Amino acid sequence: MCPNCFSILEINEYEYISKKLRCPECDSFIIMADSRPILITDTKYIKYLTSLNQADIAIIKSILDSVFIDYYITGETTPFGPIDLYINEIDIDEARWLLIDFEFYLSHRTGDNKDE
Repeated sequence: MCPNCFSILEINEYEYISKKLRCPECDSFIIMADSRPILITDTKYIKYLTSLNQADIAIIKSILDSVFIDYYITGETTPFGPIDLYINEIDIDEARWLLIDFEFYLSHRTGDNKDE
């Protein structure tokens, strides 16, 4: 159940494993800690990328997971919709450095501007 709007949450496999999800009703970011949901404010995460390419997202996840970068993804289960990648502001500089030479296909980096 969402701690913000109290709607019932359906959790997909990725959200279950990562213990991170977004409420589809109120758009709150939630972390599951010890089986209870904790509301997290979006100010800790920066939207880094919007993509239509599942392959780009799979590679990016592999790169970020290999060095334990804190991130979450929305829209990954929608077959033709955009996928958004949010990275913890603490890890954003390291993520930029890791992904600087990666050539994205059907993607737009929104978090490369340091002024955001």
